[in-house]
Amino acid sequence: MTVSNTTCNLLVTSGAGDLVSFVSNSVTLNTNNKVTLCVTNGFKLTLAARTGLFSGSFVNPATSKPTTFKGALLQKQDDGAGSFFGTDQTGFVAVEPLP
Repeated sequence: MTVSNTTCNLLVTSGAGDLVSFVSNSVTLNTNNKVTLCVTNGFKLTLAARTGLFSGSFVNPATSKPTTFKGALLQKQDDGAGSFFGTDQTGFVAVEPLP
């Protein structure tokens, strides 16, 4: 994934899956593929640079409980996609570079 060498260069958005609204978080992906949060709000993200797989969790605003997700970065498309399980629906996770 191509990102600028600045802080808060990735946006991670989750939606559907019984969420009442989208949940978005900005993170910084540095040149060593280390992820740092831009805001401390219970969001977690880890990235396996060799495989492009990512996983993490976010706090569901309706339940205040963590929801885990998994996905993969798609280098040629320059974004990432993943999913999580809600109570009775599957939700999506999108990762995209910020300018």
